Amino acid sequence: MDLAGLLRRRRPASSFRADPFERRRLDTVLEAGRYLPIAGPPACRAVVIEAPAIRARILQALQALPEQEAAADTLRPAPVLVALCDMSRGGIGRSAAWMAAAQMAAAAEEEGLAALVVQPPGGLRPPPALSLPPDWSVEALLALGLTAPRADRGEPPPESHRVEAYMAAEPLPRQVPAEGAERQVLLSLMEIASAAAAAEDMDGVLETIARALGRLFPVDGATLGLLEDGDILAREILRRGAAVRREAQRLPADGSHLLGWVITQRRPLWRNDLRSELRFAESLPAGAMRSDMVIPLKARGRVTGAFRVACRRRHAFEPEDFEVLQRCADVTAVAVETQRLLLATRRLSEVDGLTGVSNHRHLLGLLDQEVERARRAELPVSLLMIDIDDFKRVNDTHGHQTGDEVLRHVAQLVSKLLRRSDVVGRYGGEEFAVILPEADGEAALSIGETIRGEVERSPLVLQTLPRGLPVRVSVGVASLPDDAEGAAGLVSEADRGLYQAKRTGKNCVRHVSMSGR
Repeated sequence: MDLAGLLRRRRPASSFRADPFERRRLDTVLEAGRYLPIAGPPACRAVVIEAPAIRARILQALQALPEQEAAADTLRPAPVLVALCDMSRGGIGRSAAWMAAAQMAAAAEEEGLAALVVQPPGGLRPPPALSLPPDWSVEALLALGLTAPRADRGEPPPESHRVEAYMAAEPLPRQVPAEGAERQVLLSLMEIASAAAAAEDMDGVLETIARALGRLFPVDGATLGLLEDGDILAREILRRGAAVRREAQRLPADGSHLLGWVITQRRPLWRNDLRSELRFAESLPAGAMRSDMVIPLKARGRVTGAFRVACRRRHAFEPEDFEVLQRCADVTAVAVETQRLLLATRRLSEVDGLTGVSNHRHLLGLLDQEVERARRAELPVSLLMIDIDDFKRVNDTHGHQTGDEVLRHVAQLVSKLLRRSDVVGRYGGEEFAVILPEADGEAALSIGETIRGEVERSPLVLQTLPRGLPVRVSVGVASLPDDAEGAAGLVSEADRGLYQAKRTGKNCVRHVSMSGR
């Protein structure tokens, strides 16, 4: 069957590089040829030709055929050859082989590979070494590989021997076998429920959910959007073949984009051709996705977020897939809500309720971790001890509520001045501690002075006070390995520096071992 007129897309590169490419890309291409609009038993089979001897025999047999010598020469450098075999003894399998080749060529293009398809006239009997039934025939050969640099390419082959890369002009629906499908869905739901109970973090739960769904339909990427403080925080959970962006993206909670529409409309959405999408301003990283399905996540009667699965292929999903995903919505929502509650509980156990920074226990645990990491990597780590000057006078003069505001004020100022890797915590009373990974004594002194100066320049402004309330702090500094060998010694030396700062007039920064310089 000649499908060139229907499936032709473009003239491909005329030569390959012999360099191998990742197995992941080949798996994606092979997956694209599995689903064909043919009822009944499979009519064709894709066989990857890996053994050099078999590959040589295939190309030799092709070269011996009239009008195929140039095509054989073109295929020879390709690192991967796939034989599309007719299993139907000359029946519908011949058309199926070409449909599969067309879909696989399109998938290869999406993966950044060159794909060339050759049709042996009258079929090609597979060599005995392929261990295939003798009544099968090779109806198409698909060559895959990286395109040779333009300078290395020869002249294009004659028109009669030119091979084309094809892609179906219309979507080719796939038949999902009914036998065992319900059992597979049930197993996936059980796996999702189990993940919700066992995983210790949100990403772990959702990665497990995405991989479980990937056994039911193709999933190349997954994204979670959660309502948070009037906005939607969108975060990638899974993306095959590329690094996942873990940092959340803040989006408006409205229908201007995909996740916002699903959340505000409280309805699922299925799109099978993202290139033709005109409804939304796409704000999520594209990642070469061409199809996606999104479901709203509902907890206790309200929508709390949306979960998206996506595929690199156009028309990758079927109505059955959309139904399965919606059946998974409730258990996914329960998993997400469970993790949100666990995170909130964990945060309460790690954060000081008044100031919003780490509490004493969590701070010391983080300090132990940073000290151990610094030892292994032979890097410095420093600690600042910060005490609010004359804090008792503030409480006695203006009341304890104003004292609480002073504590919050200082905690916020310190947090704004630190790097992302630094940690600030409330050590106790009016005292704070700051962990500075990879900072030596000189750097820690500079950071301490920056904090002291910013606090001095930023009086606390309250409606209950006639004017801004001046605040001052004293800072002690210690560094590892110069001043101490462990976390306890680091705290002790920083305390000594703080005591020296208090004795020498307050509102200053002191590092005991460097105070003579």
